[in-house]
Amino acid sequence: MIDPFLPKIEERVDRSQRTVRADKLHERLQLLGSTGDERTTRRAVARAKGAVAGRPPSYFRPWIAEPGPWLQFDWGLGPKVPGPGGGSELETLLFCAWLAWSRFCSPATRRR
Repeated sequence: MIDPFLPKIEERVDRSQRTVRADKLHERLQLLGSTGDERTTRRAVARAKGAVAGRPPSYFRPWIAEPGPWLQFDWGLGPKVPGPGGGSELETLLFCAWLAWSRFCSPATRRR
């Protein structure tokens, strides 16, 4: 979404000598027809400021959990079930939790 506006972003960053604020630039880009959100603009401005300064761009590094201590969970709507005595249907909620990594395994799966 931001690609058509990259030359304008780079021009503004260069002309302001890296002092332009991303939120103000985002407002200007919206007037020019940009439909991206402010976070996208912030990333593009940071990348352009880094290029002007001669720094390499930073890259996203995924979070890797340690074995054991991190519990992940999720929940959502479940199926509808008949109410007591065959009454109206009731909604259910589902909840699921698991360890991101487990340092322990069952004896059946251990290698010998």
